[in-house]
Formats: sequence, C-alpha cells, structure tokens
Amino acid sequence: IPNIALKAAINEAPAMFLEMYNACLREGVFPRKWKQQRLVLLPKGKKPPDEPSSYRPLCMLDTAGKILERIVHQRIEAVIDPLLARNQFGFRKGRSTLDAINLVINTAKDAIAGTRWRRGTKKYCLVATLDIKNAFNSANWHCIMKALNEMQVPASLKRMVLSYFSDRVLKYDTKSGPKVYKITG
Repeated sequence: IPNIALKAAINEAPAMFLEMYNACLREGVFPRKWKQQRLVLLPKGKKPPDEPSSYRPLCMLDTAGKILERIVHQRIEAVIDPLLARNQFGFRKGRSTLDAINLVINTAKDAIAGTRWRRGTKKYCLVATLDIKNAFNSANWHCIMKALNEMQVPASLKRMVLSYFSDRVLKYDTKSGPKVYKITG
C-alpha cells in the first residue's frame, strides 16, 4: 500500500486501524505480509560497481508493519528503560553519543583535577571501549528473548516479538530473476 493511501485510509477510518493494531497486540501476532522486506542496494559514491562494499543495503518494509513495530517498541521501551544502567547511552530515548562523550571527558577532567575520588588525589583515568561491528544486525534473537524474560516484559509483548522474528523473508532481484531468502536469527 503506498504511504499516501495508507495515511488517507487511517485518517478516514482511525477506529478500524486502532482495532486492527490492538488485535495484533492482543493476539501477539505480527502479520506475515508485514515481515517481508525488499532489498535495495544503493551505490556508495564513485566506488567500483563490482565490489559488494560499494553498496549500502536498504530494506524496504511495509509501512503498516513499521507502525506496528513502533507501537511494540514504545511499549517495550516503557517497561525496560527504567531498568537500564544510568550510563547506558545506546538505543535510548534522549541520550546520544555526545552525552557519552561528555561523560568520558568530564570523568577524565575530574581524574586530572583529583576530584573524582574521595581518598587522595589519583590523577589518572583509564578508558576501555568496545565497538561491536554491525551489532544491531548481529543480535541473537534467542538472547533478545532471554533479556525480555529477565526484564519481565509482559507475555503479550514477548509473543509479539517471537511472531516478529518468525517467518521473516528478504526479497531481492538478481540477474537471473527475483529471489527470496528466509531470515533466521
């Protein structure tokens, strides 16, 4: 459904769409059609066209499914955000990499000034960082479900996430014709 048509339909019959999304949430079902992704490869500048790294993959998703994703995300976020560490900045509303950088800089300044510790004036600071390449796309689905269980996310949302993870497909075009790839976690 084109976005403009979906927007017009929602404006015309909001109660119908509300009931549809509420039914999905109540039943814990993410509709199969909304789990189909179309892969589009966007060229990265003037890089050699025969190298895979010359392209940025973009997955086109159904907008109705993206709306449901957003609803589920907001509900899960409301449950888990208060449980996350104060110094966790990634994937959190109202926190950015600049906030994390400022924390590191201020900690280093305090260490240099000797004001970070109550006993003595230890003028040093150690920083350890970890950057996991492609972390978001590499997350193990079973680990995500385990974390949701540990954070006591409501069962209806966990059913929805399980449904979201199952039966996902990626569609893409090749020189020999269209292909379908089943996504597993």
